[in-house]
Amino acid sequence: MAMEISIEKCSVINELMWKAEVSPSDIRRLGSPAHVGGVWNVLLLKEARYDPATTTLRFNPDAVTVLSVGNTHAAIMIAEGVPGASPSMAPSTSTQVETTPREPLLGSGDQVFLRQLAELPPETAQAGTDLLRAIRTHFPGSLRQISDRRFQETPDNFWFATIQPRDQSIVITVRGLPERYGKTQLNVVVDRPPYSRFKIRTVHDVGEAFEIIFKAIRKTM
Repeated sequence: MAMEISIEKCSVINELMWKAEVSPSDIRRLGSPAHVGGVWNVLLLKEARYDPATTTLRFNPDAVTVLSVGNTHAAIMIAEGVPGASPSMAPSTSTQVETTPREPLLGSGDQVFLRQLAELPPETAQAGTDLLRAIRTHFPGSLRQISDRRFQETPDNFWFATIQPRDQSIVITVRGLPERYGKTQLNVVVDRPPYSRFKIRTVHDVGEAFEIIFKAIRKTM
């Protein structure tokens, strides 16, 4: 039987995201990080199983990408997909209250973006919400509306989001050409150099979308 890693006392953010207390030293044992510094430890999980009865998250250590090692015990885990997800994995009322303090991390432009997601199907709107909240756990800033449905990250415009109601998608534009991001399921293609773009439509796209945005070229890198 393959070895599993267990993280106890996890709080549910949504069906594909959790937060918990994990030491940076334990995070480092899972692999070499793509980034070091900041507040959050960030893991991208290929597979994950969450037990709401024990609030325990389990995953295969060979299917983990360490996106960041922070300087606190605050950790966020993002799954690309959850086998056997069910309504029992939805956040409880107490969990929703616990995650409420995260809202101030969202700037005024972020709030405009979230409101405009109402033009999309519910699952696509949820994907946009989850992606933005995941980004704000590691990248402080705010989106700025630059046209009717297009938003630019500030102060460093290393990613953009364009809401497309007719296509029922969100186009994400990132600084860096496709070869920077390697093989992905989200079909990263060249936009106006030095940018690339891809689309998200469901919450199952959020994990990989976050990983791509995390790898984008930033002025502070």
